[in-house]
This record gives sequence, structure tokens and C-alpha cells, in this order.
Amino acid sequence: SKLAIYTYIQALKMKYYLFLLVLLVRVNGLARSSSTRKIGRRRSSPLEILIKSRSARDIKRAETAWRRGWSGTPTASESIVAFRALASIREAAGSRSQTLLREIERTTLAQDRSEEARKVFSAAIVALALTRTQAVARSLYQRQPSNTDALAFALVENNHAFDNITWPAIRAILNMQRDGDCLDLHGLAKHDVDIVLRLLFYDAELSLFSPECRKNGLCLVTGRGLHSSVYQDDDSVKINSPIRNYVVDFFESTDFNKICSYSDELKFSPLSSDNPGAFLLENIR
Repeated sequence: SKLAIYTYIQALKMKYYLFLLVLLVRVNGLARSSSTRKIGRRRSSPLEILIKSRSARDIKRAETAWRRGWSGTPTASESIVAFRALASIREAAGSRSQTLLREIERTTLAQDRSEEARKVFSAAIVALALTRTQAVARSLYQRQPSNTDALAFALVENNHAFDNITWPAIRAILNMQRDGDCLDLHGLAKHDVDIVLRLLFYDAELSLFSPECRKNGLCLVTGRGLHSSVYQDDDSVKINSPIRNYVVDFFESTDFNKICSYSDELKFSPLSSDNPGAFLLENIR
């Protein structure tokens, strides 16, 4: 009937208009910058997704939006956030790191000698190392070794640390650099503590330490973490003191012997009886 035909035509028109509306919304959405576009059920920004999300689908979409929004040179602060976020995401992060690295190369940020670009360059190396993309990280470092910070330098030059680096170890060092003179090792496994020492004391210049730290000494906070393992003395009696156990761990480490070799006056002593989990490594030069 004519009514049925008319209804069918109107329905087709509605579908066509709806399609145009959806297409318009999609185009407008793609044109937005990465800072305003929302992704996922919670409608988070791409950087928030990279930092917090564990959804592979949302992370892939966030990465795409992040690159699209930065058609030009990305701002250094956001680059650092993105790379450090990638470092904390363990699952299949290698491909994402390489993609973002290519974006940095495309924008010639690696050729920039500014301090902010240096931070981005170094953060990229650390993130690539954490995602076990050693070959890419080394090639990036070799391109401009003078444009990296002390952490990236120590990480790439120390093969053992580079091959075994973990996020807890990097986080402990970043927190120490932020706090100035306090290295909190509480809760770290022995493996992580060993990596931290290898990085901190890699060269005689101790370039990872701040001037205040070299002047006042480094406070080592050990607490009662996994590194305070139980061992047995000569009488086969278990000793549970975190202080004694941790000191033994240090003195059995070749890294601690290397630390002591820097100066005959280097001391490793408890801060106070009120704080049995904190030690002071003095006379750092």
C-alpha cells in the first residue's frame, strides 16, 4: 500500500540522517586533542588511561589518540608522564614503547638539547629498558649519549642492571632523586635492592646523588621488607633482627664493598635506636 511505502521511505531517511549524525560526531571526536578526548567506560583522558588502565583495548585507543593529538612536537612534561606510565604497564608494552619512540624521532625531539628534551630522552630509555626492549633503548642511547641523565647513563652502561631492571628499583631511585637525601628500600626484594645499588654506585662520580645528599649523607630506610631475610648463625639459631640481617646482606654484596672502596672514612651506621630501620651512609663524595 501507499502508506507502507511512505513509512518505508521515511525509515530509510531516518537511518540516513542518523548515519550522518554519527559520522559528524566521529569526525569531531577525532579532531579533538588528546587532552580532551575521553576513552573507556569511565571516560578518562588518554594520559589517564596510560597511567591507570590495564585494559589492552583502552590502552591501544589511548595510544592512538595520544599520537593523533600530538601531530606536532609533544610537550615534554606529558611525554615523561606517558613514558613512565608505559614503564608501569607490563603486558605487551614493548610494541607500544617502540611506537611512541618513533613518534619522538619523527618530531626530532631527540635532537633537542633543552633540559626538558633531555628528560624525555632519558625517560624513553628507561621505559624501553623496563619493557625489555633493550636493543631499541641501546640504539637510542648510542645516538646521543650526552643527551641522557645520570639514571639512563648508569642503566645502559651497566649491563647486569639493564638486563634485570625492575619497576620497583626504578621507582625507589626516582623517589630518592625527588626527596634529595633519602633512599627508601622498605619492602623491596633482594633482587631490587641489588639493582638499586648497581645503579647508584655504578661510577665513582656518584652522579645520581644530589649535592645535598653528597654533603649530608644518604639515609637508607630499610624497614622490615622482603630484603630482611632470616639467616642462621654458627649455632644454627635463627636471628630475626632486620638490622643485623640487612647489614649482613650489604656486607655480602660486592656492591657494598665497591661503595666502601670509594673512601676509607665511609660509614654505614644506624641513625638512632628509635628508628631501627634507617641507616646513614656518610661521607659520600
